[in-house]
Amino acid sequence: MRIATIVAVVVILIVAIRTLIFTGPEEKYRVAHPKAGYSLIRPSDWEATIVDRSDSTGFRDAILLFPKSWIGQQPSIWVKRYGGTPDFENLKSIGFSEGTFQGQPAWVSLQTPKIHLLRTVVFQRGDAWFNAGTALPGLEGAKLGDWWRYVETIKVQASPATKSSG
Repeated sequence: MRIATIVAVVVILIVAIRTLIFTGPEEKYRVAHPKAGYSLIRPSDWEATIVDRSDSTGFRDAILLFPKSWIGQQPSIWVKRYGGTPDFENLKSIGFSEGTFQGQPAWVSLQTPKIHLLRTVVFQRGDAWFNAGTALPGLEGAKLGDWWRYVETIKVQASPATKSSG
């Protein structure tokens, strides 16, 4: 009985401390791509890099998030806009399956290559396609749900042609 009480107290303390330390996404840390019209919330002690050029992997632009200071392998969070429609056969071949993101159809993947846990989603908003996710090294993978909450904050503005009138 005594051991059970001690274990219960320790668990309650861990949950309380974790709740106090990890507040989750706060709107004041929202980062918007200035030209592309999408955004997401960054962790308070992370910084954002805005990419405004196409790359060799087919992405048009991106918001990349990394910790300001971190010892060892860094986690990362990203949202990238495709230059066109993704190759769905290729997505299937690399482990993506049909699922949902923000209540809408998407392609999802959870993989563990080498030391990182990678959770990735490919989704469409309006005419644009996006790739978003997080790469978590080592024990950070145990907090996937905490980090994924930031990915779930992605907002995509409707382009003038797709906004509803009224």
